[in-house]
Amino acid sequence: MKKLVDSDFGINNKSFPLLIEETVKHKRLNYIDATIEVCKQFDIDPRDVKRLLNKQIKEKIERDALNVNALKYKKKTVV
Repeated sequence: MKKLVDSDFGINNKSFPLLIEETVKHKRLNYIDATIEVCKQFDIDPRDVKRLLNKQIKEKIERDALNVNALKYKKKTVV
């Protein structure tokens, strides 16, 4: 897997989320799987894409993770 550089494949913080959204729509995947699919397509290490994801995509990934119990929900408490 390659270390991601902004100029690689013309991928940047605007185009990468669009690729994920297109993958979700066309392949009917959740956002976690779509992100992995795009990473495989461009031979990118998934750990390197965090900075390319916008807030909306991060929230959708978090929602998907909560739905499959891959992420524990933390209740905000007042101490």
